[in-house]
Amino acid sequence: MSPNGLLAGSVVLAALAALAAGCGPECGNNRLDEGEQCDGSPNCRADCTLTVCGDGVAEVLEECDDGAMNSDVTPDACRTNCRLPGCPDGVVDTGEECDSSCECDFDCRITGVCGDGFHSVCELCDDGAANSDTAPDACRTDCTPARCGDGVTDTGEECDDGQMNSDVIADRCRRTGCVLPSCGDFVIDTGEECDGGPSCTATCTNV
Repeated sequence: MSPNGLLAGSVVLAALAALAAGCGPECGNNRLDEGEQCDGSPNCRADCTLTVCGDGVAEVLEECDDGAMNSDVTPDACRTNCRLPGCPDGVVDTGEECDSSCECDFDCRITGVCGDGFHSVCELCDDGAANSDTAPDACRTDCTPARCGDGVTDTGEECDDGQMNSDVIADRCRRTGCVLPSCGDFVIDTGEECDGGPSCTATCTNV
């Protein structure tokens, strides 16, 4: 055999020996080889496939995984991102009084409710027992301030009939500004012949 033939044969034998020693493609060698999804990363399985949240197996980087039972709305369930239920996640779990609502603190404990006299973060006002849906200018019982349209004639309002207010129906308290109907509001009220337009006078009579 020629020297070149001997050299080629030696190269082939060395390659075969290297493969036999595990130098070829192998899961677990921390190198991404053909046919592998991963190799050596924290979210990699022993067979070099990636972990998947929702497959029912709690693996590396997952706190839990109950498969189809994962839920973002069911109390105490493993969440769909494979994280354990916690505060705040928008779901009232066992041991929590509340979760993510206005009266809730960062420990998921109720810190206050509308009507307790304490002005919490999500309340616009709270005067406790003085809250009222009938007294002028009072903080309302839903902890919102008095306003046009709440059915109470407050300071600065001429009228307020609540949902009956209208900017288009004759003789109604006007929805805009809670003012009485009048000539010039473009609604023909009782005693007016017209209201607006080129043929109507400033006193709402026809020309």
